[in-house]
Amino acid sequence: MSDLSVQTLAAPDDPAAVVVTIAGEMTIPYAGELREHLLAAFQKANRITADLTAVTGIDVAGLQILCSAHRSSVFMKKSFTIIGGPGSAVWEAADAVGQLRQMGCVVDVCHTCIWTGGRG
Repeated sequence: MSDLSVQTLAAPDDPAAVVVTIAGEMTIPYAGELREHLLAAFQKANRITADLTAVTGIDVAGLQILCSAHRSSVFMKKSFTIIGGPGSAVWEAADAVGQLRQMGCVVDVCHTCIWTGGRG
């Protein structure tokens, strides 16, 4: 049984958008599976939202996959956002490794970095 659950559904109010709901562990044993789900979401829609509210744990591999998804969105001219606010496992891990920032990385020319805003 997997400790990762991923469900991709069309956004109810936007036919060009999907919501990828991720629950459980976003850790290295599940990195390949998570990557495949996100790639499939990018093939289906122009706007992708990752709902991370039910993520119970994340490691550097999970954080890197989220960054990679954002970089892909920039290059593909698509939107990628995450939901699951401060206090969640994702934000605590991002803060612990210094991922939260005031400015995005060099590829973030549209200023859509998922980690901007400092410490929330």
